[in-house]
Amino acid sequence: YKYLGPLLAIGDDDPANPDHRKYSVKMFPNPTSSVLTIQARSDVAKPISYKIYDLTGRLLLIGSSRRNEAVVNVGHLPAGMYIVKLYNGYDILIATEKIIVQK
Repeated sequence: YKYLGPLLAIGDDDPANPDHRKYSVKMFPNPTSSVLTIQARSDVAKPISYKIYDLTGRLLLIGSSRRNEAVVNVGHLPAGMYIVKLYNGYDILIATEKIIVQK
């Protein structure tokens, strides 16, 4: 146990490290050339939504899924690195990942 003032962290939750979340998210294959699959755990509030940005911060793709999985066509994007942000049904950011699109 860690005492953090008025907050007591018990178990896996660690308020001192907010980047450690219980949300288990997988994005694969990475690198990809055509389709990116995004999987979230079943206890993540639906619909899950994603936003894909280029490295300059320009929003390129947006979408959502009412299931635990979203399949995203990235085949039309130029080769390069992109940022994927995944949100739960309450519009709370639950994951940020870098992906690479190859041609």
